[in-house]
Amino acid sequence: MPAFIEDEDQPQDLPEPTLQIADQQYDSPVVDTRKEGYDSLATFYSGSKLPGDYYQMHQRRDSAAASYQADIPVIYGQRRVIRGFELIVDGQLNHKQNTSDTNGFNTTADAVVYGIPGLVPQSGDIFVGQLGSWRNVLFQINNPERLSPFEESGYRVTLKAQKWLDKEGLATLQRSVVETAFFDRENFRNGLKCLLTNEDVDVMKRLERAHRRLMGTYFRDFFDDQFMTFIMPGTREAGTPAYDPNITRFVKRMISVVDMPSIVKVVELGVGDDLYSATPSLVDVILNKDDTLLYSCAQKWNLVDVNNFYSHPLMHGVYYSGVRYVMSPQDPKYRVSTSQMLPYIGVETSKANVLFKDIDYILPALGLHEEETHPDHTRYIKRVLVDNYYIFSKEFYEDEGEMSMLESMVLDRLRNRSINLKDLADLAEYAQKFNNLERYYYIPIIINLIKRAPGVL
Repeated sequence: MPAFIEDEDQPQDLPEPTLQIADQQYDSPVVDTRKEGYDSLATFYSGSKLPGDYYQMHQRRDSAAASYQADIPVIYGQRRVIRGFELIVDGQLNHKQNTSDTNGFNTTADAVVYGIPGLVPQSGDIFVGQLGSWRNVLFQINNPERLSPFEESGYRVTLKAQKWLDKEGLATLQRSVVETAFFDRENFRNGLKCLLTNEDVDVMKRLERAHRRLMGTYFRDFFDDQFMTFIMPGTREAGTPAYDPNITRFVKRMISVVDMPSIVKVVELGVGDDLYSATPSLVDVILNKDDTLLYSCAQKWNLVDVNNFYSHPLMHGVYYSGVRYVMSPQDPKYRVSTSQMLPYIGVETSKANVLFKDIDYILPALGLHEEETHPDHTRYIKRVLVDNYYIFSKEFYEDEGEMSMLESMVLDRLRNRSINLKDLADLAEYAQKFNNLERYYYIPIIINLIKRAPGVL
């Protein structure tokens, strides 16, 4: 007799059960890939800053943490040094006298190490800071503890003073260095690359020097004491002083009184509330860092007679300044707020059966066709008004064809793309060799590129 009797009334093929899984977010305890801005973490550590150099031990797979010993072979104690680093000391340095025959002191402190890429504190790392009388003290890093699970978390460590470092001790420690980096605090605060190489630091210094030099050069060469503003080169000597309101506005908005105190002397000559001031230009695009304005700005500008501005009795009006010509848009865009559309007054010339207005025929003093004193400029720039487009060439405005190095850099920055800072330093150092008109227009643009270069100023 079977042990189990099947119930004929019970269905034999039961349907598979359907499990309803709740749709809920799974919170994993591992959040190391989550990025928090540096300014939201690093700037809120309480304590006092202890400046110095951080000597990070090169750890291999089988390496063990060990105290610093000056007499061990260098190959067993290779380190990377981070110059100009700082620790946040939480509280005070604790001094406790030894009861041994030496009657020395044990000095310890709790500190925080910034959480930056490439720096994970290990027991046995060294920090050389300065204490009383600016003497170098060798601290050993012990007991590193990560403060949060985020990727850019800082570390709490214990500092223990090992000894005073004299010149010989510092030289011995330096022999173990196989790599050097430099800490940039401002870059760190702004979320930029904060550990710089020797080459990075050299480029930064070159750009800072070029920035100061170019500002001084521009004021010396193009600021006119008679008109108290920037005058286009060669025009006053020819008896036909010409004024570009775009460049003056650009320089005054870009350079602060801190950078150049004499900027307060520069006067923006009034050109009225019409198409001359309402139409954006290339330098307005650069100043606003918005490449979409390229499609609405005037791409061709030319010189007009100052008599077009007689109806604007403004403070520092250009009509009453003694200026003869004013740069104005040749192809102004339509704006409903434009009060009046003044007629273009220029000189029409015919070349190859094409009717056009050429600025060189209006004002030969600009020297558009003079030979280059330094032909190497073609590595960096094109001639201003080379094809009747304002400052830059047609290729720049239409974003096609071969652009100069300067044009490519400006377009990259407008679109938030990185540029080669070494190339920018080369360009900035060469800029003083450009011809006068190129220096008048290009130096302010180069200064703007330097000011917006990450980590420079």
